[in-house]
Amino acid sequence: QLGSYHVSFPLLTEQRKIGQFITVLEDLIAATQDKIGALEQVKETLSKNLFDQSWRFKEYSTPWKENKLKDIVSAYSGGTPSANIRTYYGGHIPFIRSAEIHSSTTALTLTQEGLKNSSAKLVKTGDILYALYGANSGDVDRSKINGAINQAILAMRPSKENDSNFILFQLMRMKNKIVSTYLQGGQGNLSGRIILALNLDMPESTSEQRTIGRSLQLLCELISVNQSKYSQLESLKKSLLQNLFV
Repeated sequence: QLGSYHVSFPLLTEQRKIGQFITVLEDLIAATQDKIGALEQVKETLSKNLFDQSWRFKEYSTPWKENKLKDIVSAYSGGTPSANIRTYYGGHIPFIRSAEIHSSTTALTLTQEGLKNSSAKLVKTGDILYALYGANSGDVDRSKINGAINQAILAMRPSKENDSNFILFQLMRMKNKIVSTYLQGGQGNLSGRIILALNLDMPESTSEQRTIGRSLQLLCELISVNQSKYSQLESLKKSLLQNLFV
């Protein structure tokens, strides 16, 4: 069957140009993937050593202090409007659920009526969102949008004396320990009480918190840029394969 299949071929010079072009593109994709992996490793190493205090920025030497999370943030969870009342949904308020804390879009939106007649709570761009329920329990991120949250999310706003990025990356680093301690076999739910009772080692200096938080945030942004580049290159390769051989 394969032997009877007809394939169109250009002249050898054009074959070589197409083959070389695709090969160069594949090499660029592989190099971008390697760069992402290397940056992820740098982030992991930097995070571990900064939060273990093995590495300190030279201008800081004051010992860190342990703080309960509840003492350094204001926090609240939301709720879900009744699914049986259609007028509660389809409005202009993004409704963020636990699986969407990393996203800038949501599958559902609420109306003002739905917000008013439920326990859903508003959050602002930059608020810390912690996933309490679902497959991604323990995930944490800064909100990408203004919206409303349900009961599966704990929203947090640090006090002025504390840096959001520092707290965010501390909680990210603690995820595995939290999940293994409080979720049996990865199943079950966390609670706001559990999360807010966590102890965080923190510098007393807001400046040191900001320096650490900003350093890790810059790495995350660089990783994100390269992930976007990788996706674009993959899309370009797919498009070229579809169109060059037609």
